[in-house]
Amino acid sequence: MRIVFVVPTFRHSLLLHEAVQSVLDNGREDAVDIVIVDDGCPELETLCGGVGLSILHENVHYCRSFNKGLSGARNVGIEYSLKNIDFDAIYFLDADNRVSDYSVAQMIQLLRHNSEGDWFYPDIRMFGIEWSGSYESSFSPFIEALQNICEAGSLVRRRVFDRGIRFSETLKHGFEDWDFFLTASEAGFHGIHAPSLGFLYRKRPESMLADSTRDQEFVLKQLEDRHPWIKDRRWLTHAEHVYNPRYAIFIYDLGVVRMSSSIESFTEEMTWDEYKRRFWAWEIKPNVYNIGSTMIVMNSATLSLLESLMLGSWVIFDLERGLQRANLTSVEISQSANHDLKIKAPVPYSGVNLDCLAISSRLLREVVSDSSDGWVRGLVSGAHGGAHTSRAVHLPKGSPINLLPSPVAENFLYMCRDLATSSYSQSNKTLRPRDSVGSPNRASAAVMLRDKFGHTVLAPYLKRKDIEIGFVLPIVDFGGVEKVTLAVAKQMRNLGYGTNLFVAKRREIKQFNLVAAAFDRVFFIDNDAFDDWSGPDYLGTNLSKWSVSGSQMDEANLLSAMDVLISCHSLDILGVMGQLRRSGTVTASYLHLFDKTYLDRRVGHPFVAVAYEHALDLFIGCSEAICAELQAEGVPPSKLVVVPNAPSIRKPKVSRRERGRAGSSQGQLRVLYMGRLDRQKGIERLEAVVRELSQSDDIAFRIVGKTIIDDGTSRPFIEKLVEPPVYSEKDVARLYEWADVIILPSYYEGLPLTVLEAMLMGVIPLVTDVGAVREAVDHDVDGFVVAEENCVADMVAILQRLASDPGRVAELSQAAAAAGQQRSWARSVVDLDEVLRASVAKKRKRLSNTPKLAS
Repeated sequence: MRIVFVVPTFRHSLLLHEAVQSVLDNGREDAVDIVIVDDGCPELETLCGGVGLSILHENVHYCRSFNKGLSGARNVGIEYSLKNIDFDAIYFLDADNRVSDYSVAQMIQLLRHNSEGDWFYPDIRMFGIEWSGSYESSFSPFIEALQNICEAGSLVRRRVFDRGIRFSETLKHGFEDWDFFLTASEAGFHGIHAPSLGFLYRKRPESMLADSTRDQEFVLKQLEDRHPWIKDRRWLTHAEHVYNPRYAIFIYDLGVVRMSSSIESFTEEMTWDEYKRRFWAWEIKPNVYNIGSTMIVMNSATLSLLESLMLGSWVIFDLERGLQRANLTSVEISQSANHDLKIKAPVPYSGVNLDCLAISSRLLREVVSDSSDGWVRGLVSGAHGGAHTSRAVHLPKGSPINLLPSPVAENFLYMCRDLATSSYSQSNKTLRPRDSVGSPNRASAAVMLRDKFGHTVLAPYLKRKDIEIGFVLPIVDFGGVEKVTLAVAKQMRNLGYGTNLFVAKRREIKQFNLVAAAFDRVFFIDNDAFDDWSGPDYLGTNLSKWSVSGSQMDEANLLSAMDVLISCHSLDILGVMGQLRRSGTVTASYLHLFDKTYLDRRVGHPFVAVAYEHALDLFIGCSEAICAELQAEGVPPSKLVVVPNAPSIRKPKVSRRERGRAGSSQGQLRVLYMGRLDRQKGIERLEAVVRELSQSDDIAFRIVGKTIIDDGTSRPFIEKLVEPPVYSEKDVARLYEWADVIILPSYYEGLPLTVLEAMLMGVIPLVTDVGAVREAVDHDVDGFVVAEENCVADMVAILQRLASDPGRVAELSQAAAAAGQQRSWARSVVDLDEVLRASVAKKRKRLSNTPKLAS
C-alpha cells in the first residue's frame, strides 16, 4: 500500500514544515509520498522550504504553480501523483494542519480491510482553540446533503480520481471539500467513518473556514446549483426514508415500532424492547442512532383503515405539521351519516376518543425525564389548553370503524412510563460520550430538512409509481370539472401513473366511493386563507390574495412530492406553481370554460391561468375551442394540450331504442334538465321554456339539480319540478333512460359532459350555441344548436315539432348514440400521456447525476 499526502500551501511556509514532519514522524517512508504544492506563494520561505524538503527526503516532491486557490492546488497535487507515483490513495493535508504519529499505519489497515470504502473521513481534534468532534455514524448521501461530515483531511482511494473526480476551482468562497464529496457520491462512491485517522486541525478565530461560514448562504446556493439533488424535495424525502426515517410508528397491539418516512412502507421494524434500547442509545450517541423525529402511536386496525381509504399519507403529514403549533396532535375517527368524507379543523382536545396520536422526539425525551407523569397526563387529557390539538375525521357510511378499539391515550402513557423506567435508562446515566457531536443528531435530521425549505414540514415519502400526478380541486361536489378530473385520473392510473387528489378549499368530499375508484391518495390542503379574492385585478378577473402574497411554503412542500401537478380550476394554488416548476415538477392548469359577466364580458379561470403562464408548463383544454381562445390570449401553442371531454358513463349494452324506449307510452316527449340551477346554465331561460309548454300534454319535464349560487329569484314553474341531484352512475343512467331530449339553455359552457353522456345514451341534445358544443353536436343531425338571441322561442318550437314526430325522434336518437360512441376517455388522454412523459423526462435530466438510492 502506498499513500500520497498532498499538502497545498500558500503563506504557511513555516507551518508547512510542521505538517510535513508530522507525516515523516510516522516512520513509513516506504509507504508514503508527500507532494507539496506551492500555490504561487509570494513568500521566499515557501519556495526555499519546499525545495529543501524535497532535496532532504526522497519521498517528498515539490510542485509550484500559478495561484489557483486551494481547490486548484489540490488538483495539481492529484494530477502530479497520477502521472508520477504508483499509489493506492491520497490524503489531503493542509499546510496548517497535522496528522498523528500512528496515522499512516491506521490508513494502511483501513485500505486493506475495508475494500468497499472509497474514502475514509475522520473525527476532528482541534488544537489552538481546542475542540473534539465525533463524526461517528454510517455515511449516507442524505446526511451529506444536509451537512458536510467529511473533512477535506480524508483518505481517498485512487479509483475515485481515476473516474475524474476533482475539486471544483469555481468555488472561491469555501466548501470545496463538501462539493468534492457530493460529486463523489453522485458517481456512486461511498465514504466510511474512520475515527483512528489521527487528524489534527488547527483552529483559529479567523480562517478560510470562518470566511466560508460568513458567506454560507451564497456558497450553499453555489452548491445547490452544482448539485440540484441536495435541494430536490422528492429525492431528499426518498433518501430520508432509506437512510434516516423521520417517523417512529408505534403499533401497540402488535408491539412493534416501524421506522419510516411513509405510512405506505417502512424501512425497519423492531420490537418495542428493541426501540427502548435504541432510544437510550440515542441519548448517548445521537449522531449514530435514529429514533425518528416524530413518534406516532396507533393500532394496526387504524393503520389498515387509513391505508384502505387512501388517507394515511395525509394523516401523518397533518399530525407532524400540527406539532409545529402544539405539543401533541391527534385524530379522532367517526362515521358520517352518508357516503361523504368530512374533516374538521384542528381544535384543542376535549377528552373524547383518540385513534392516533403524535409527539416530537424532543418533547418525548423531556416527558420521560420528568419524575412525575402528571404533566404528560395533563397534555393527553387536554388540561393544558391548546397544548394538545385534535382533528375529527368523519369517514363515509359503511367504513369499518367499529373494528377500531382505541385505547391510544392509555398506550401512549404506558409507552412514556416504560421508557422512563427502562433498565436501559439507568445504565445510560454512567455512559457519556467523550467528544462533542460533529455530525447531525439523527433524530433532528427532519428538522434540518425543514430548515432548508422554509421551516415547514415536507410531504411524507410516497411509495411511488414512475410518475406521480397530483390533481388539485377546490371542491369535490361532482360538478362537471370534478367529473372530468375523476375520469382523467382513472385513465392515467390505468396507464401506470400514481394519482393523488388534493382538495384545496372544502373539508369534505362528496360520494367518496367514486373518488376511491380514481385515486391512490387523498390530501386536504386545508388553508383558511384560500378563497380571498381581494388580490389584484388581471384583465377584469381578481386574483386570489394568497396566490400573490401569502406564505406558500407549506403548500409547496406538500405538492412538490408530485412529478406533475394539475390545477383543475383551483385558482389559489396557481400562486405556488412557480416554485414547483423551478423545483422540477411539471405544472399544468386544466381549463374548461370562460365565464361571462351580466354584460357578456369574458372573465374567470382561463384569465387567472394566463396571468400565471410563466409558472405553467402546460395548459390543458377540454376542447379545441378553448385552446384556440387561450392561444389568442398569448399562451404559446407548445404549451397547449387538448383532452376532449368524453362521456363518463358506460355505454348501455342494449340501446334504449332497441328496448322500445323512443318516447313514452303515453305519447309524451320527455325532456330532462340535469345540472346546477344557476344563472350560467340559463335557468331563467329554462323557466321560460317550461312556462311556454306548461299546457302541452304531449311534453313532460324533469329537472334534476340544486342551486349553488342563489340569486334570490323565484321561478315557480321549475321549482315545483326540481328533484335532488343524483351521483351514482346507475341513478344517472336511469334519468337518461327516461329522457328523449336533454335541454341546456346555458349562457356559457365548455364542452358539457351532460351533453356527451346523454348522446351516448341516445338522448337528443337541445343546447344554446355557446362554448364548444358544436364540437359535439351536429345541428339537426344528432341534436339541435340554437342561437342565444332567440333561444327560448327556438327551443319551444323544436320541442313542439319533436313531440309531434316520434319517427324523427327515433332517427335523431340513433344519430346521437352513434356520435356519442365516437368519444372515450381512453382516446382523449393519449396526447396528454405522451406530453406528460416527455415533460417529466426532460425535467429529470437536470437530476441525472443524483446518487442512487436503495429500493
